[in-house]
Amino acid sequence: MDKNPSTATVKTSSSNFTGDGWMNPVFGGDGTSQLTCGFVRFTPGARTNWHSPVELKEIVYQSVAYVGMARVFDYLHAVNDVLTQAGVELPLPGQSASTPQARLEYGKAVQGRIAGDDAVAARLTDTPADEVHFQRYLAANCFGDTIGRGGIDLEARELLTFSMLVALGGADAQVRGHINGNLRVGNTRARLLAVLTVLVPFIGYPRTLNGLAALNDITRS
Repeated sequence: MDKNPSTATVKTSSSNFTGDGWMNPVFGGDGTSQLTCGFVRFTPGARTNWHSPVELKEIVYQSVAYVGMARVFDYLHAVNDVLTQAGVELPLPGQSASTPQARLEYGKAVQGRIAGDDAVAARLTDTPADEVHFQRYLAANCFGDTIGRGGIDLEARELLTFSMLVALGGADAQVRGHINGNLRVGNTRARLLAVLTVLVPFIGYPRTLNGLAALNDITRS
C-alpha cells in the first residue's frame, strides 16, 4: 500500500460527519483493497455519523461474548457518556430477539446459519454429558442472546466476531471457525482481507499475520 503524496484538504461530507470536519486523504484504494483512509480534523462538537447509536451499543454488547464482561464494563459506560454528551436519549430501543424460554432454540437457528445446522446439532448431542452445558450456553447465550440481536445484520456481526477473535490472539480454532462462518453468511475473502488491513495498526503485525495465515489456509486450499 502506497500512501498518497501531499493532498489538498477537503471539507468532510455531511453524509458521513455531523458538524464541520476537514480531511486530507491518505489512501483511496488501489483495486485490491476496500480500505480507504484519511487524516481528519474536527471542529468542536463535530463527529462521525457512520454508525447509529444502536449500532455502537450493539458492537459493545457483542464484545462481551468474546472478551468477557469485566473488560467491556468500562467501555459500555464510556459509550453511554459519549452518546449522552451528543444528545442521544438513553436507554435506546431494545434489540433483543429472544426470550428466556426460546433463547436456546433461537440461538441454535442463528448458530446454524453460521456453522451449519448439522454441526450445531452434533455439538449438542455428541459432547460428553459433563461438558454439554458449555454448548448449551454457547447456543442460547452467545448466539441466542447476543449474535441474534437486532441493530446489526448477521454479515456485519460475523465480521465483528472475526476482528475480535483475531485481536484477542490465542483463539486460533475460533478464528478458523468464524472465517468459515463469514464465508457461509456471504462475506468474501476480499472483505476479510480488508478487515485485517484495518486491524494492523491497532493489534500489531503478529496477530494480524496469524489471522491472515488462517484466512489463506482456508480460502486457498
